[in-house]
Amino acid sequence: MKRVQSFQSVREEEVDLLIESISKSATIAFGKRFQGSELDIYKLQKLVFEAQSMLGSFCASDFLPYAGKVIDCFTGFHRRLENSFRELDAVFQQVIGDHLESGTTVHD
Repeated sequence: MKRVQSFQSVREEEVDLLIESISKSATIAFGKRFQGSELDIYKLQKLVFEAQSMLGSFCASDFLPYAGKVIDCFTGFHRRLENSFRELDAVFQQVIGDHLESGTTVHD
């Protein structure tokens, strides 16, 4: 346990570097610049961080199938999770719509 804890700072640094790398390459993946647009890179980064946080959060229903749903409802976990992924879905829909409007495809 002590050995695992001793590498915590290294793990955190590596995760930060990975997230920064993904964030910087997001504009390349989406094929557009986000500065000044409705989809600002900072908003996208915030959405990704929130989704990552939710994926790493404790979900009571994973451990207590019936009672866990009630616990997750009271803690607001379900609402936060739904909001996070609804916002991400909207971003992806906008990116897909932009690509369809511009007439570009993966093969262009």
